[in-house]
Amino acid sequence: MIIDARTLPNNESLDADICIVGAGTAGLTLAYSLIGTGFDILLLESGGLKPDKGSHALNWGENIGLPYYNLDVARARFFAGCCNRWHVALGNKQLGARIRPLDPIDFEYRHWVPHSGWPFDKSQIETYYDRAQGICRTTPASYEVDTWRRSNGFEVLPLDPAFVKTIIFKFCSKNPFIHDYADAVKRANTIKTLLFANVFSIDLSDNAKKVIALKVASFEGNQFHVRARVYILAAGGIEIPRLLLTSTDKMRHGVGNQYDLVGRFFMEHLHFWSGLLIPFDKKLIGKMALYNSIQIINDVPIIAKLAPSEDIMRRERLINHNIQLIPTIVPRSTLYPYLYPMQNSKAVSAFKSVLSDLKHGRLPSVDNFAKSVTGFDSIAKAAMHKGYRKLGRSFDRRQSQIYRLANMTEQIPNPDCRVTLGEERDQFGIPRVKLNWQVTQQDLSNAVRIQQILAREVEKTGVGRLHIQLSSDTIPGNLHGGYHHMGTTRMHRDSKSGVVDENCRVHGLSNLYIAGPSVFPTGGYANPVLTIVALTLRLADYLTQVLRTQ
Repeated sequence: MIIDARTLPNNESLDADICIVGAGTAGLTLAYSLIGTGFDILLLESGGLKPDKGSHALNWGENIGLPYYNLDVARARFFAGCCNRWHVALGNKQLGARIRPLDPIDFEYRHWVPHSGWPFDKSQIETYYDRAQGICRTTPASYEVDTWRRSNGFEVLPLDPAFVKTIIFKFCSKNPFIHDYADAVKRANTIKTLLFANVFSIDLSDNAKKVIALKVASFEGNQFHVRARVYILAAGGIEIPRLLLTSTDKMRHGVGNQYDLVGRFFMEHLHFWSGLLIPFDKKLIGKMALYNSIQIINDVPIIAKLAPSEDIMRRERLINHNIQLIPTIVPRSTLYPYLYPMQNSKAVSAFKSVLSDLKHGRLPSVDNFAKSVTGFDSIAKAAMHKGYRKLGRSFDRRQSQIYRLANMTEQIPNPDCRVTLGEERDQFGIPRVKLNWQVTQQDLSNAVRIQQILAREVEKTGVGRLHIQLSSDTIPGNLHGGYHHMGTTRMHRDSKSGVVDENCRVHGLSNLYIAGPSVFPTGGYANPVLTIVALTLRLADYLTQVLRTQ
């Protein structure tokens, strides 16, 4: 059932078993999963069924750290939320998002990754990942490369998997979410969806141990209360901390913020272009369709990428990282500095010394002269390559196909990378947010080292030569995020280290939960959608059990 909150009488009071705030990926999945449980559900959505300027303006905020998307652009404030913004073209006029589960190492405490570690390992969420594949309609659940390549005869790059492995990403169409699940939620007799319902405060009991109501308002000026047995915030990694921090009636620093953790540890996936992979075999790219573009196999869109092995991450203390290979046509002359690097052999160095001595009227040393004579081949090659590079830029009009490297890497959890409240307020009197996105030296060094390892492996195995275009001292000029707002209400068993516990319940409150990527302690390199859905299914099961035993 759909209700326009603007039509409700002022000071109305609504009651339910479950109240969900936000109808995006997490909120919609949660509501859909609870159909048939018999619980009365209120689903509060700040926007309408379509985008509108008034609701959209509530997303305005200020970026005070690294350059980032305007905060109103980075979020979608209408029914189905950011599912509406999934934009990867999948064919047949479908758009979607990349999906993949986190790796087992992503759940672990890693001593070289500050603040890492989930309160459970991957095995405890594996069944929910499998169920999430069904929700996303990307079964079979396997992500093993051989599952997807053998029946179609796809080749994979002959890299040593002890160092660099081929991985599979799938793509989930947005249609099941914005049509099928959305329609099911709208039709459900046990779910009331309130549109244009803006939660502006969380009311707590006198002892601050329980939520007793949410204060809600619409643009028409009417306000009302929602009372429920349990409340779930599913409004995203920026809006949730904003709401918690502004609710200060019973907790002076905000709900769940007794240890100043709400809004901290904001994480994105670092996206940047860097590196050129120049194949030795001119036909190699033509053979590697699995990497080159999205392939539809058994009605599931997939693509192959590269990632460091778990062993090499442990050995070299690296964070997770994946690389997509983008086929690109470039003038061959631009590749000469990479195809024909200057020879730095001892013979070339000795010959340069001989020339310098002769130029200044000195007799060359016997040792340098001997090395020059015995190393004539190296000297000749160096001279040829130098001339070839100079002449090639002017006369060579041929083109070559190479791979550009599109990188997507995990970000180190950083407490100073955070969401805070600003001075400016929105129409409901709620302070707008400030986002301070930061990148650490470890993030940069990790990216450089990953490319060094890949460069070594592609040359060692005869694949090609990799030209690295990164520096550990400089943030890539094309660095950007992926609209993945993670970590701001992170999960931890200890309330001094996390905002929610292992069941996504806010520490210290008996009936307030959070769904979505803001609870991720670390982000891995995988797009968050599949993990959002898996954690939400897990939360749905837990809430069902809790409510039935109360």
